[in-house]
Amino acid sequence: MARRGSLTSHRRLPGSDLRTLLRPAIPTGSSPQVLADDLVPVLLASLPAGARVVDLGCGRGDSVDLFRAADPEVRWVGVDLEHSAEVAQRTREDAEFRTFDGRRLPFGDGEVDLVFCKQVLEHVERPHELVADVARTLRPGGRFAGSTSHLEPYHSRSVGSWTPYGLQRLFLHAGLEPELFVPGIDALTLLAWTVTRGRRLNRFWSRRSPLNALIDGAGRLLGWDAEDRNTVKLQFSGQFAFVARRPPP
Repeated sequence: MARRGSLTSHRRLPGSDLRTLLRPAIPTGSSPQVLADDLVPVLLASLPAGARVVDLGCGRGDSVDLFRAADPEVRWVGVDLEHSAEVAQRTREDAEFRTFDGRRLPFGDGEVDLVFCKQVLEHVERPHELVADVARTLRPGGRFAGSTSHLEPYHSRSVGSWTPYGLQRLFLHAGLEPELFVPGIDALTLLAWTVTRGRRLNRFWSRRSPLNALIDGAGRLLGWDAEDRNTVKLQFSGQFAFVARRPPP
């Protein structure tokens, strides 16, 4: 996952302590707003055709279409709790689905190339146990990628939110190497969307949201580099995306 450039900025700005803690996992070449879906083509490009992918917390199972578009041979498996509002909405029968207990995945050691986990970790009651088991199932060099909530209000039985630093610590305790933290939709826009559910705000899931645009504009005027802009966006993100890797032996 390309992300590194010169790490020279020592500017005092919101989140500068976070920038120091997360280096070198904050992108230094550009400052995009990212959905977990955006990570999929790059992640699969680094794997052989027919890679084994697990969607952890798959819900309705719709991510299978995203993965098959990037690799028609992908071996996709959706995993979720037996009962949830999202699972209850599932109607498709063209993919493999399994259930689990929220802690231990139904796969052997080192069987999986990629575990994808989009907006799920904020709903997990025993995250340390679950992420340690994700690490167990990944082959050496395999990746755990997705997104989670930072400053997002309660939703769909969420039990908490993750700071980027908190997630970094979770990965390290599980034996995973954090590779990438990138901002998603900003917290103010996400809060407004939560309150209104307005269609006008839906577009900011797939394009730069207002506070992120303001940060980019201010950064250009103040001479912030891409790492600086990403740092401030992460500080005020509603959600953010991540990639971590199981290191080779």
